[in-house]
Amino acid sequence: MAANKAFGRSRTIEGKAGAFEATLVPLDLLGHTRLRPIPITVSGTSNRTFTVNASVSNPVFYWDGQDFVSLKETIAHSFSTGSTNTAIATTGARATAQTPGAIGVRYYYLGLDTTGALALEPSTVGPSYVEGPFPGTILGHPGVARDRVWRYVGFSFMSATTPTFDYFVKVGNCYAFSNHAYAGVDTQPGTVTLSVVPAIPGIQVGGFCTGAATGQVVELGLATDATLTNAVVGSIRLKPAGASAAAVNEPYASFDHLETTATGDIVAQIEATATTVNIVVNRIHDLV
Repeated sequence: MAANKAFGRSRTIEGKAGAFEATLVPLDLLGHTRLRPIPITVSGTSNRTFTVNASVSNPVFYWDGQDFVSLKETIAHSFSTGSTNTAIATTGARATAQTPGAIGVRYYYLGLDTTGALALEPSTVGPSYVEGPFPGTILGHPGVARDRVWRYVGFSFMSATTPTFDYFVKVGNCYAFSNHAYAGVDTQPGTVTLSVVPAIPGIQVGGFCTGAATGQVVELGLATDATLTNAVVGSIRLKPAGASAAAVNEPYASFDHLETTATGDIVAQIEATATTVNIVVNRIHDLV
């Protein structure tokens, strides 16, 4: 009974981000608490502004080291066309006066400095599980020169160096993008590089296939098994709509929650023909 009273008796504690009512909670549990989906929006010219769209009615809770953060207002990062951008370098250090950089995925991170100021910064480096609060880990920036705990909160795709970013709508953990088409491979399994997809183990994609010959089957999966012929592990078999008149009214072959490799790719096998098949990605399921 004494333990029950200790766990249920609250008091006020203070951290860098504010004062909170707290009670005794096992550290092992705190270190492995799962985040709710983080609300993200894009806006502005060429979708250059990435916003963690937190609010009083939809707050974002997370651990920054051993400090608890209750974010109840928006925080944004906007790319400029010049060299005045801030970013997180591959080492984890915060850099200034950076040009927008090359086309590709930008990963966004939140972090508190020693004064409690919160920053949202992009990086070309994807997150991994790094040391976190208590005995647990967080999905954060893997650089070894971090001046703060950089917590991964989402991504966007820079499709032109202007810079121009793709528009998306995020609902829960799912980003709904415009269509990104990729050509598959013929007969044998082969990697399809999905440049728009974050290189994070556990990411899943959705979309559809089109353009195959009538009756052709496409197999999509996570990886090939080198000991077997034409093996695609964790596969989804699809029959895309063909290009013939008879196939015009056939539905597209859709897929969802297809796991990607650690580099954000999938493996495709197209059945016994050289006909080009478009693998179209329009949904990406993130981890946060």
